[in-house]
Amino acid sequence: MDYKKIITTVKYFALFLFLFANSNFAQSKIDTKRQEDLKKIFNNLEYNTIAYNDLKVKWVIKDPSFVRDVFGRFIVNDALRINGEKVSSAKLKKLAQNIFEGKVVLDLRKRYYDDEIEFFAFVPEGELDKKNPHFLFDPIYDGFYLKEIVGKNLYKELQKRQYYFSDITKREYDVKPGYFFDINMDAIDPYLMFWSTTSDYRNKYLATFFGKWGMDEVYLPAWYSSDYFFGAQITYYKYLTDDPEDYTYKVAFGTSAPASQVFRSSQPASPLMRSASNIYFKINGDALRYIFPKVTGYYLDVSGAFAYSDFTDKDYGNMGMKSFYSVRDFVNIGITKRKLFNLYDLGQFMFGFGISSHSLKHLQYIPGRKNLVDLDGNDFFNSFVHFINAKVGVEHYGGLIQHRILFKLGYSTEGFGVGGVDVKVMLSDTFGFRVTYNSFFNLDTKKYPYRTDSQMVFSPIIRINY
Repeated sequence: MDYKKIITTVKYFALFLFLFANSNFAQSKIDTKRQEDLKKIFNNLEYNTIAYNDLKVKWVIKDPSFVRDVFGRFIVNDALRINGEKVSSAKLKKLAQNIFEGKVVLDLRKRYYDDEIEFFAFVPEGELDKKNPHFLFDPIYDGFYLKEIVGKNLYKELQKRQYYFSDITKREYDVKPGYFFDINMDAIDPYLMFWSTTSDYRNKYLATFFGKWGMDEVYLPAWYSSDYFFGAQITYYKYLTDDPEDYTYKVAFGTSAPASQVFRSSQPASPLMRSASNIYFKINGDALRYIFPKVTGYYLDVSGAFAYSDFTDKDYGNMGMKSFYSVRDFVNIGITKRKLFNLYDLGQFMFGFGISSHSLKHLQYIPGRKNLVDLDGNDFFNSFVHFINAKVGVEHYGGLIQHRILFKLGYSTEGFGVGGVDVKVMLSDTFGFRVTYNSFFNLDTKKYPYRTDSQMVFSPIIRINY
């Protein structure tokens, strides 16, 4: 055996392998460099409009059927990536569940100088309000590549922002809130939206005229109260979802007017009367998220009314001498946690608690005397009656029937308590009714003749919303 020939052959073979590997490595470096150069050339061909990013048209698509349609095109063309890598079948099935449940929206932005799309992403609803949202998959930054994935027809629909599809296999009833026009014809809590705008295509400001009959927080609802409050309110949504109660804050200011006494047979022995004009205010919002960003859904409510102008004998006209009770001021501070957990068809569980107070005066009107006579003689702070309140319930939005059922419990510093239920039911968020029932315990109606043992208030509701 010629060992020299064998060694020489091995050396030549090793040298061949080295040269082959080195040439592939060099070729790989050349290909990578070519890709980087091509990307630079491509980017330089397009006019850089980063200075106009805040002025570019942005929009969000929430239509679940349309999102599914687009998602299907991405699957067919194997175009879904996470950090540049293909998505495994198991992970894709898990992420796709968010789309099937309607929890994912499409976030888009068009180029500044034409109608082509320069940004596209699948975004979970809960990420929309974040400065650096977490996308479900890698975003697409090239409109022409996006057109290649979804096809010309879907791409045109994305550009036009018109997403109306009714041909879906599973028949579902759903109601989505509109933010262009909204009128709620309800005797207890009516409102009319008269203005809406946005500043970044995700948020929304809504301005409404509102009415409020009674003071539910101190258990003087609707026709058991002598005050009807009305005024203007601004509501701010940091980002829009399918839940109309998922607002960021509400601020309302108004005044009061006399409310008629209906169902006189159910009125207390000594009905309440007005003795002053009031200023009404209400501030409500998801306040804790500003302190703890991850703590959401805790709605703080601060509301009340304060007398600013006392009535005189001119305001009572020809009424003879009469003694009566009057609620002059009230204030409420409470917090409500929404969507604590899901009760399936019943809806989302909610819980709340708070304190409320109202000042009460026992007054007498004497004809010819300019000012009313205070029969109790209490000073401002001693005239207040306080309640500790709690409530639990469920609420459901969307579907064919929407409802909210609240069970309430309150206890007064005067030694009596009250339990009740507040039910609101709507069909397609268009027709419905509201019923409130309260039952008092340990209540001495002789000591408190302006209250009854029980209260019942109801109102039909007609709503026009789009």
